[in-house]
Amino acid sequence: MGVGVPLTGKTTFFKNHRPYNYLERVSSDDLIDQIAAILGMTYSYIFPDVVDLTTEAAENKAKDLIKSNRTFVWDQTNLTVKARKKRLDMAPDFKKVAIVFVVPLDILLRREKERSLMTGKSIPGDVLDKMLKMFQYPTKEEGFDEVISRGIEEIVQSKAA
Repeated sequence: MGVGVPLTGKTTFFKNHRPYNYLERVSSDDLIDQIAAILGMTYSYIFPDVVDLTTEAAENKAKDLIKSNRTFVWDQTNLTVKARKKRLDMAPDFKKVAIVFVVPLDILLRREKERSLMTGKSIPGDVLDKMLKMFQYPTKEEGFDEVISRGIEEIVQSKAA
């Protein structure tokens, strides 16, 4: 399970690093991107109207993967204990690993600006600030077998390798 505010590199990491890039990903963002492309609109424009629907679809995909006993990556922000608990409880017999992504604020803001210009996908500053404030670092006590931290230095080094 990826854990971290938007723009910390969760999706990029999971798509580009073994063994995660071989696993299925559960991501409401992927679904929102697909709907936006079909409608010829931007992610940011349709987000408020489809976030609940795509979150439900992502959870249904996870349930199907769990039912078929398949390992997968949950690629969403998963910022709070409450949000993670709901998802962890869905898979009582699975090994549960939290991969936490932490990036300095100046890099988050730079990435947001770059992504907004390139894709039209933007996160208002007040929303990002709210997410940073609600972030709760995951622990084994909440049900993870392992908690791995990915700081910016590790991510940069793994890209260079």
